[in-house]
Amino acid sequence: FVRRASERSMISSVITSAWMMKEERLERLHDAGLNVLMFSIDGPDAATHDAIRGVPGSFDRIASAITLAASFRGRPRPHIADPALRDKLVVGTMSVVMEQNAHLLPAIHDRVFGLGADFMNLQAVTPDEGNRAQRVTAARIPALRDGLEELVARNQKDRRVIHSDGYLRAIPRYFEDPKSRLATRCLAGFGEMIVTAQGEVSTCFGNVPQAGGGAPDLRKLWRAPAFRPARKKISTCARPCMI
Repeated sequence: FVRRASERSMISSVITSAWMMKEERLERLHDAGLNVLMFSIDGPDAATHDAIRGVPGSFDRIASAITLAASFRGRPRPHIADPALRDKLVVGTMSVVMEQNAHLLPAIHDRVFGLGADFMNLQAVTPDEGNRAQRVTAARIPALRDGLEELVARNQKDRRVIHSDGYLRAIPRYFEDPKSRLATRCLAGFGEMIVTAQGEVSTCFGNVPQAGGGAPDLRKLWRAPAFRPARKKISTCARPCMI
């Protein structure tokens, strides 16, 4: 899929926990033309990250993978046809803001850029029933707000946290009032969609209904009557998410 996207001058992005990201696989993705590789990391150290993920050793594996990916940054890819997509693999991180790490965001910032990442992305934990224990509590809101203000200040120098100041400052309000919005409009389907490892086209509301095999026509899928309920949900969605 990555190679086909590259051949069509499409930007491709992969997000991973790094559990299966060995050097051979990374090299194949790089040579295929991958543009953005994001690692999901929820703490500045093993104690925090592994406790959240429930998998001992996951932090050490992801830290090693970020550094490894950063080492691919300068490797030439002369076989990539589009010069705008040829030169650089961009390495980033995604951190879910929750009760367990809300006071540690500057420390996460220090760690991911120390490992070699190019950018940092934040996502507030979604308001699903199963995530209640991870929602930031009132007692931790002041530390969250202070940490985000620190990121705003750091962003004045290099903009490596890829959010506006307004978005970062809206995160505490979201936890204080679950009905508040972090964005004015969801971009799922309008600007971005997900293609799963199985080749399914997906949004956060589930797979897009499609008939037959082969490469899907995204325009036809998006406009199909079967997808109308999902389009309606997306148009009014206020959930915080990667899309």
